[in-house]
Amino acid sequence: MEEAMTTNNTKNYRQQGGAVDNIGGTLNILQGGNLTHAVTTLAAAGNSQSTAAVITSDIVTVTGADATKGVILPPMLVGEVTWVINTSAAACPVYPQGTGTINALSASAAISVAAASSAEFIQVTSTNVRTIPTIPS
Repeated sequence: MEEAMTTNNTKNYRQQGGAVDNIGGTLNILQGGNLTHAVTTLAAAGNSQSTAAVITSDIVTVTGADATKGVILPPMLVGEVTWVINTSAAACPVYPQGTGTINALSASAAISVAAASSAEFIQVTSTNVRTIPTIPS
């Protein structure tokens, strides 16, 4: 008999094109099973929070950043994570949603993910996202 790993699941699947806003309840993953995330490629765009390219997946590979063109995090619930992988030769500005904050920056301010590096963005409160590694603010 295979043992199952049980976890609560409140992920917003509309981001990945699903038809359901929230799936609640229990998710059982059998031993040897896999839980995968969508990985997309996104070209950085714009020069502000309102014109940046919008991330629509859990893991995104960013291209074309030039220290001005950037991306905006997707709407996330507390506890959700988005990984940003900057493959560009320049830094990539990453903006929070609305008037949210990233680390200790002011509301709506972008944080820069260095060229050829990555960061994990974790929604820790309804208005604050933290990065791993901690990117200097």
